[in-house]
Amino acid sequence: MNKPGSSVNWTAGYKKVNSSARRPKTNQSKFTNSLPPRWHINCISPVLKRRKEMKYIFSITLLSAVFVSGCFYGYTPLVEVTKINPAVQYPPKDSVAVFWEDGAAFQKNYQQIAFIEVQGDAYADKSALLPLLIKEAAKAGADAVINVKHSYVTRYSGEALTSIVSGQDNSHEYIATALTGVAVRISN
Repeated sequence: MNKPGSSVNWTAGYKKVNSSARRPKTNQSKFTNSLPPRWHINCISPVLKRRKEMKYIFSITLLSAVFVSGCFYGYTPLVEVTKINPAVQYPPKDSVAVFWEDGAAFQKNYQQIAFIEVQGDAYADKSALLPLLIKEAAKAGADAVINVKHSYVTRYSGEALTSIVSGQDNSHEYIATALTGVAVRISN
């Protein structure tokens, strides 16, 4: 046991390798042959051992979080906004008018800025998707969404990791409600 204030002899856990066991001398630079003899660790200190364990635990936790968060698909609404001219940015709007395809025709001069499609999850209906459509149109800077059409699409849900590990397709097919429309800015 070491007394307080005394230095610890760290060489106790190391053994010196015979310097003659190194490679035979060849015509190498003078710096290569003047290297100190190699030292090998006979045992690992408890601190180094604990660090290794913590790195291992952290790696496993991180990988688990990545797999769990990215495994599920098809359980949330899907929103796709395709801007007609991505280089042009419009400021967001506070309110957006909605004109259905089968309703009154939109009679004003307008400029199309984006196509918007919103697909619901397995239990979403038209009334749940309409706020999402309006929100995306407002973010795009639209004054109105015209030609809004209600339809049904086939979507899939499942767990990606289970499908990859088992080699089988474990996805579930369902019919989802969808809304599509054209986001426009009214021309003066």
